[in-house]
Amino acid sequence: MRSFWNLQRTDAGFNPSGRIVFEIGLPVQSYDKWDRITEWYAALLDRIRAVPGVTAAGAISSAPLGPELDTVVTFWHAIGGMPNPEDRPRARRRSVTPELFKAAGISMIAGRPFESTDRRDRPGVAIVDDVFVRQNFRDGNALGKRIVFRQARPPASNPISIVRPADAEIVGVVRSVRFAGIGADPEPTIYLPVEQVTRRQLIFVVSTELRDPAGLISGVRQAVRAGDPTLAVTYYDMGRLVRRALSRERMSMILLSLFGLCALALAAVGIYGIMAYSVAQRRGEFAVRAALGAEPDRIRGLVISQGRNLGIIGATIGLLIAAIAGRWMESQLFGISSFDPIVFVTMSVLMLAIVIGSTVIPALRAATVQASSVLRGE
Repeated sequence: MRSFWNLQRTDAGFNPSGRIVFEIGLPVQSYDKWDRITEWYAALLDRIRAVPGVTAAGAISSAPLGPELDTVVTFWHAIGGMPNPEDRPRARRRSVTPELFKAAGISMIAGRPFESTDRRDRPGVAIVDDVFVRQNFRDGNALGKRIVFRQARPPASNPISIVRPADAEIVGVVRSVRFAGIGADPEPTIYLPVEQVTRRQLIFVVSTELRDPAGLISGVRQAVRAGDPTLAVTYYDMGRLVRRALSRERMSMILLSLFGLCALALAAVGIYGIMAYSVAQRRGEFAVRAALGAEPDRIRGLVISQGRNLGIIGATIGLLIAAIAGRWMESQLFGISSFDPIVFVTMSVLMLAIVIGSTVIPALRAATVQASSVLRGE
């Protein structure tokens, strides 16, 4: 439960609140020219921004928590500041429109976002994330440095999808985004302008200040149909994507919690049964103690202390078993270790509370034993 709590509170690098996403793939038969693709997407973004309630709209080649559509690229040679140029650094390369970072709630750390002037007839520019900076620059300064890409010969059948600049100057740094999953470590990422790396398939992110972002869907759908009524588009609330990304962990948490509650209930019933049986077997002892002047509180404390001592022994054995078995649970944990002090202390206190609670009723019965009736019967 604590692992899932940490997962929910993890900063994914983007803001899912008040945002919708949708994907568009332009068919190659109708959109076979670079200029036609870029102009169509630019016109669509303009129409979306004109929809009432829209605060920002952008597009990216792969959406956070969605299918991975971008490849990992290597650099032909070192970037300035690389500690070991022979290692061929790698990073995920993504195409974005200038307003994507604002639309997705991705914070700029340094430099500037892309501008409308960053086109394919201009020098290549790039924005990198903070993971990329940490891995590639010892001094932490990436602005102004140049990335040189390994170039591949474009296939004659589909030249548009691989057109890209030979190199790019880093003009900005953004916070890293957990694209693969909330619990996955972010990859070093290079963002390039869509104008310089054209893609037929893009994921659009639209932000709004409306309480319910689904209210934008009707207007955005009309904006898409105005450009091409033949396109089939599915719209999602970005918050829904986050909830769906956590569905597996949520189900694991619920199942394990239910099993744990069942185990606690069975343990409480078992402890109660054992202590009740023990009290029944010791009725004669308690009657003698009462006859010799023992107060009810004294007898009640005697039973509770017995249960407490057994609980301490059981908790100690349970902690040792949990510490050993926890190694097999590490793949299910996030943000905590398999031997987390807070979890172990909390659960030990809870288990002792259950033990004491299960002995209270038997202890009360022991304290109300009538010495005269018990001794007369024996």
